[in-house]
Amino acid sequence: NVSGNGSAMSIWDGARPIVRNCLFAGNTTAGRGGAIYAGYAAVELYHSTLVLNVSSVYSSAAVEIEAGNLILINSIMAKNTPTDVKYDQTSDNLLSHSLYGGIDPGLVELVLEGKWAAATYDARTHQSTLSAQQATWGPDALVGTFVRPNAAGTRFFPIIANTATELTIWGDISGTVSEEMEFQVWDFHPRVESGAVDAADPEYATVHDLNGIPRHDDPTFNGGSPPYGDLGAFELVASEPSNELWHLPNCVA
Repeated sequence: NVSGNGSAMSIWDGARPIVRNCLFAGNTTAGRGGAIYAGYAAVELYHSTLVLNVSSVYSSAAVEIEAGNLILINSIMAKNTPTDVKYDQTSDNLLSHSLYGGIDPGLVELVLEGKWAAATYDARTHQSTLSAQQATWGPDALVGTFVRPNAAGTRFFPIIANTATELTIWGDISGTVSEEMEFQVWDFHPRVESGAVDAADPEYATVHDLNGIPRHDDPTFNGGSPPYGDLGAFELVASEPSNELWHLPNCVA
């Protein structure tokens, strides 16, 4: 999203939304709060991931709270510009069991870069197929990651299938992708070396992650003892998504 204050969420006058299992990626504003702005309001974020959001002026952040408060639990902020969180006249903020401030290198991974060869759209399936130059991917190896079709842009799309040279996403972007345009593929799942693994507070844990995978304790981390589950919108270990994949309160913004 590209907008004014709070490109994904702009909250005002006493509102207090509660957000769970949400990914905020690539949102850009020329105002305050690249992803979220709360003015005289509050926002609660649980098991959410906020990455690569940009606020270009006002020395703002991915999340800016003005005369309100922020509850951030079991969540991740990484690679936001110029910073993750900014407060102005705030009180009673709670940031717990979360990673932010660029302290953990295992939170966000640029998987690959390349150039497009072509793009087509199938109106029957509402899917775009993007062909890359000199690609040799494993079948469906990129499923669950996110493509930024224009490396210089801000939009991200979940990859739903891929062959050795092509990947498939929802929506029609055939008119915005051109030959030789550079692209990126990002992975927002926590990696093995990440401090996000098994670091969640079980009291506030969601039942499933954004992909419908059950929150679980991995016995190879932290001795198999609480706290359970991983920080952010995604669990480390992938499995078949449940039928709750598109159910609220999960969201991508």
